[in-house]
Amino acid sequence: MKSYLGNFHLEVSYFIITKYFYQFTFKLYGFGGKMCILWITSYYICYSFTWGDKFMLGYINESIQSNIVIDTLKEKDFYVNLDASPIDSMLDLLIEGFALCKIVLDSENKPYDAILVNVNKGFENITSIKKENILGKSLRKSFSNHLGILNTLINIFSEVALVGKAISFVTYSTVLNKKLKINAFSPKQGEFAVFFAICNENKQTKIMTYNIDNLKKFNWKFMAYHDPLTTLPNRRFLTEKLNEELDLAKKYNYAFSIMFLDIDNFKCINDSLGHEVGDCILKEFSSRLKGNIRNNDTVFRLGGDEFIIFLKIKDRLSDITKIADRIVKSLGVPFKCGSKEILLTSSIGISIYPEDGADITTLLKHADKAMYDAKRQGGSYFKFYNSSLLSSNP
Repeated sequence: MKSYLGNFHLEVSYFIITKYFYQFTFKLYGFGGKMCILWITSYYICYSFTWGDKFMLGYINESIQSNIVIDTLKEKDFYVNLDASPIDSMLDLLIEGFALCKIVLDSENKPYDAILVNVNKGFENITSIKKENILGKSLRKSFSNHLGILNTLINIFSEVALVGKAISFVTYSTVLNKKLKINAFSPKQGEFAVFFAICNENKQTKIMTYNIDNLKKFNWKFMAYHDPLTTLPNRRFLTEKLNEELDLAKKYNYAFSIMFLDIDNFKCINDSLGHEVGDCILKEFSSRLKGNIRNNDTVFRLGGDEFIIFLKIKDRLSDITKIADRIVKSLGVPFKCGSKEILLTSSIGISIYPEDGADITTLLKHADKAMYDAKRQGGSYFKFYNSSLLSSNP
């Protein structure tokens, strides 16, 4: 196998402008800004090759998009959602193939194989291998007729995965019978991500056609601020919302409450019934929470099975007690996931501004503490911080 290690030859002026404007946008606007600039960049390239509602991305010396996405994927908070459906949607917009793999070590801790964790539509288009037929499978088993070349690639990519060295090179693939441009990096110890594209004799990207409506319809801002599984506002949205509400509460002298809740023993459910059932429960759990709050209250998914509810207070304790009581009773109804019927309990901790804290961090900490106090009561229970004020077992 003949390969040439080296850097990507980018269109320098365009890359510099895009890359640094992109980084500047992230510093100002975080994840949302990053998604917006990725969309703008994609749209700009698409628009340049538009015919009607179709566009052609062709003969681009190197893919500008992959470099932006690589920077994005290297962000720690972005990587944890690499297998989430909105991230898949973003990767599917790329003309290049993408594969995320995990290195497998032998008994002597030497790289022996790799498992495919995720691929995009570009991977399917270039390799003619369907995603569902290869995810979670061993590369050695999937490409057993090409072990010689595979061993070489595993050695190359294991250095990327284990050492964190990013590489790029051009090679001829006997598996695909095509010349490929490859860019690889490690988003996490022990894993490597690969972007690859077909090159012609001039090392140019293969012409591929896409529908521009796919880019126009994708709501990057919604993805940045909402959980992909439940569609609830996420941690990022929570941070901004609570800080805004705290400023307003101080200015107009009103109170609000934070409910911190989770599903009791949820890990056991995932372990015994599987993540598919766990996801089903989380979605139904979210729906029940939304169905038992008022229009001006907000439910957030903090992560895993942890949720936050923000409530504005009129009659303080009586308002909160009624809502908490409704939620606990609603969550006590069995959850149906396919043929399975599962009975759950949930614990709720409650803190109130300004009595239980003058800042968001303290209020969340106190609500969390109250939740664990509620757990000790056996589940299906809610408790206020400083439990001597009020506790109730519906």
